Amino acid sequence: MELLRIVSMLMVLLLHANFLVFGTPTVADATCQPVATFIRLFFESVSIVGVNLFVFISGWYGIKAKLRRIAAFLFQVFFFVAVCYGAEVMVLGTNTFSFSYLFHLLRMDSYWFAQAYLILYVLSPALNKFIEHSQHRDHLLLLISLFVVQTVFGWLGNEWYRGDGDSPLTFLFIYLLAAYVRRYSLLQSFSSGRLLFMAFGVILVGSLLAFGMSVFDHRLASLFYKHTSPLVLIEVTLVGVAFSKFHFRSQAINFVAASCFAVYLLNCYPASLDYYIHTVREWFGREPVGCFVIYVSVFVLANFLVALLIDQPRIAIWNFIQKQLDYKRQSK
Repeated sequence: MELLRIVSMLMVLLLHANFLVFGTPTVADATCQPVATFIRLFFESVSIVGVNLFVFISGWYGIKAKLRRIAAFLFQVFFFVAVCYGAEVMVLGTNTFSFSYLFHLLRMDSYWFAQAYLILYVLSPALNKFIEHSQHRDHLLLLISLFVVQTVFGWLGNEWYRGDGDSPLTFLFIYLLAAYVRRYSLLQSFSSGRLLFMAFGVILVGSLLAFGMSVFDHRLASLFYKHTSPLVLIEVTLVGVAFSKFHFRSQAINFVAASCFAVYLLNCYPASLDYYIHTVREWFGREPVGCFVIYVSVFVLANFLVALLIDQPRIAIWNFIQKQLDYKRQSK
């Protein structure tokens, strides 16, 4: 499943190079440029599951919540805030220092995923106890209840739920869903290839439905690109179980996967995301389609690699801190 962590973050980068840059295709796009519009819808359907897959992995294995792990999580967030904000102020000169803005960054206002995942992390001991001790019927009933709530009040766009699914409630549902699928061995009779083929079918159906809706109103098409969308949740489950069947070990994959969260932290830092969006939009306006695709592909991989490199000092510093804490504990 470590490979899936890498894939999920590549999906996030691809996601941020599509609708976030150009917006949801309009009626004019669908009628005047149907092929290009469908391709955009298809790739959005492929990549929209990236965040949910990251949470699905956590639910599949179960979060082992410890104070030190929470500290490591927060340290990684604060490290990237310090590096990115420091580069803005002292190296690039594109921003000035402000305590209020620094507090805004440290509060993770720009990192909705980090906020929601931290809440899930804190709740995970209680969730794990429920998963371990609940009867099959109780687990299923809770899933159905949460699904109904997030479909009615989330997917259809109620503001209090944060209808796009950028919510701890959606993460909680996916966490429990992954645990349920693993606990009761759902979809285990299918091969990984067949599961991925089924996921492709779901992606294709979602893209076709979104295209059909976009001819009438782009807001209807956007329903298929929320983390609370039933089709998105089905795709997440199929892809998650498919990757769980890949049994191989690779130090290279483990090395890269350990820094996957860093990719999100770098890409979603406000100035980084603005630059990312501006660059993709500029290429689209001046480059031929073939060059644009190549440029964006290289840009996505470059963003991933830069985040991976920046994260290495963070890992070294945190390991040093842990060793010092362990040494002090042993010397008492």
